[in-house]
Amino acid sequence: MKNRTEYSVYGLNNAISILSSKKYIINSIIVMNGSIAESNSQIQNLIKDQKSQLAFLNKKDFLIKCKNKH
Repeated sequence: MKNRTEYSVYGLNNAISILSSKKYIINSIIVMNGSIAESNSQIQNLIKDQKSQLAFLNKKDFLIKCKNKH
């Protein structure tokens, strides 16, 4: 089994934990427009601190991009 170096994280609690950590390098962040994550102030503050690529997608595009990822 190969060592994985790339992961996807879903859900507010997981996202908050990863975004708060200094252990990980975050390459990109994808947020669904109109989602709880988009309006969550804690998530928004953590995202502002990141220097990674940030994308806001509509629900249709988000679900296509993240299909079968979890």
